[in-house]
Amino acid sequence: LSEAIGKLLGIILNFCQRRICYTLHRQYSGLNRQILNLLCLIEITEDGYAKNGLHLLIGVNSENAIEGIYFLEIGETPGLGTKVQDKSFVDKLIGFNTDTNPDGIDNITSATFSSKGMKSACKKAVELYYLVNCK
Repeated sequence: LSEAIGKLLGIILNFCQRRICYTLHRQYSGLNRQILNLLCLIEITEDGYAKNGLHLLIGVNSENAIEGIYFLEIGETPGLGTKVQDKSFVDKLIGFNTDTNPDGIDNITSATFSSKGMKSACKKAVELYYLVNCK
């Protein structure tokens, strides 16, 4: 197991150091230009209300803060959990870093699990970036 984790961290480190490669540009051609210019993109699948309901591409900048969030797929309840895609909620997560208290960010009414899933995904992304770059 530790060998697999080491391999994964090596891949992520290599990915972060090389920035965004041509393949990623092709694969995620719908991303906006600002997100593609980040230092590191981390793909995360996280539970919301639905198991693995949030499939995200999270951009982390060189200051270890969330710079952008792109929804690859969302399996949350339409009209409730899908509200985590709203700009008003996503904007609250921009700037999220290792010092951010997730409880300090308000959840969306009637979408508590989805909101917590988003905050958990952001926390994992910045912690992974920190782990890989700040050893």
